[in-house]
Amino acid sequence: MINFNKALDKLKSFDPRKITAKASISWMKKQIKNLTGDMPRMVTKLEIGKLYLFVYDAKHKDTLPFWDKFPLAMPYNYNKNKAVLSINFHYLAPKTRKLLMEKLLKTTNNLDETKALSISYELLNGVSKFKEVAPATTSYLYPHIKSKVLEIPPSMWNMVLMLPIANFQGASSGQVYKQSKGKI
Repeated sequence: MINFNKALDKLKSFDPRKITAKASISWMKKQIKNLTGDMPRMVTKLEIGKLYLFVYDAKHKDTLPFWDKFPLAMPYNYNKNKAVLSINFHYLAPKTRKLLMEKLLKTTNNLDETKALSISYELLNGVSKFKEVAPATTSYLYPHIKSKVLEIPPSMWNMVLMLPIANFQGASSGQVYKQSKGKI
């Protein structure tokens, strides 16, 4: 189950003067308080081009240098092992996350009728200007998703991208961002 109390505790200790996410924090507090409007919903399947939050227990956590226990993932392909290949935006610094999302939205022109971004593995791998994808690409196995899956509506993507809710195991956010930047 997603531990929203833990996420809220992170928000309480978050200092918006240190990261330019003041609007995101304000939005999140308002959404939680009001519980109205275009709200996230729980789903059971990850669909290509949509954005999700969930709790994850990495299969090879003992051998990984670091991993995110609370990914912000956008699937773009399924591999032969039934893993969901995804962009985990948490692996990128907030400004880089926003830049990548803007590039994705611009290249695909908009959202399709199912409110999913029309992206594919071929598009992401074939376009060199999406260098930000490489360090953020990871695969997720359904048996290792340890919570309900929260689908984020497109109207909330920009706000959620800026929230400081990554839960890295084995490294700090700063260390992860530095390594990701080195791969871009």
